[in-house]
Amino acid sequence: MQTPDATPLWPRRRAVLAAAGAVLALPARAQVPAFPSRPIRLVVPFPPGGGTDLLVRLYAQALQDAWGQSVVVDNRSGAGGVIGAQHVQTQPPDGYTLLVTVSTTHAILPHMQKLPFDPFKDFTAVTLLTRAQSGLFVRADHPAASFQAFVAAAKAQPQPTAVGDWGVGSFGHLVAAALGATLGFQVVPVHYRGAAPIALAVLAGEVPAGSADVATLRPHLQAGKLRMLAINGAARHPALPDVPTYGELGVADLDPYSWFGVFAPAGTPLPLREKFADVAQQLARSPQAGARLAELGFIPVGSSPAAFEAEWRASYTAFGNLVRKTGIRVDG
Repeated sequence: MQTPDATPLWPRRRAVLAAAGAVLALPARAQVPAFPSRPIRLVVPFPPGGGTDLLVRLYAQALQDAWGQSVVVDNRSGAGGVIGAQHVQTQPPDGYTLLVTVSTTHAILPHMQKLPFDPFKDFTAVTLLTRAQSGLFVRADHPAASFQAFVAAAKAQPQPTAVGDWGVGSFGHLVAAALGATLGFQVVPVHYRGAAPIALAVLAGEVPAGSADVATLRPHLQAGKLRMLAINGAARHPALPDVPTYGELGVADLDPYSWFGVFAPAGTPLPLREKFADVAQQLARSPQAGARLAELGFIPVGSSPAAFEAEWRASYTAFGNLVRKTGIRVDG
């Protein structure tokens, strides 16, 4: 007589293993839901109309075209980009709310003031969209026709020279302070909520000069309303071949490029971040999109999350050295 214990072992083992495999397969499917299944929000911590805003709208359209899902651009400006960044920090790490920002919030401001977030602990890198060049500019009818003439006039006048920038701790703020400290003239920074308002302020005569990115200034430069005197970066901007770099003019430490990158809240899975990076890479490599980005004054990149993190950390160190050199602090 055969007892239950005498049931052949191999069929039983196969049945148990098959059942276990089926059970293990279920959670794996549940952990990889279709993405995106609802609208995505890209938070820009600056007002509409600036270089970041122009770039993010191109990226948003590329995401929509690639995934067939709505992408909303949410401008949350204030405090040099801190307000928008802090908002994204509090969102779930599910890929549905990302931050598109400049080097100010994550590589410059941390050296100047205590922030309500830790850039490296509260955020994770997604992709470096573009690098950008910024410069010192004046209205077209300004008496200084060159950078050297501007500096000479600033040194000759008894009162400090006002220079507009796109917020406390912005690259423009840092550059203006470095120019004054290096070349020996007094600078009074005038902070605006983004680069676009600086251009309007200089055009209106509120301030004699400003420091902002080429992408934002491009329409005014092309119209002959503004004049760029000098620009940052290791080489001249291809759209402004007659404008010298700060390095050419003998001003050291202003070679680092500012950048436009995408961040997600800490804990956002790498596969999700790579999906966003893939679209950025396609955008940068597209002849049509690449030409449009270059026309706007950007240098297309479209990096992987790892490559962006490496450049982010390197720029954090470079900007930190410059902040210490100028001695800028925006709080005690």
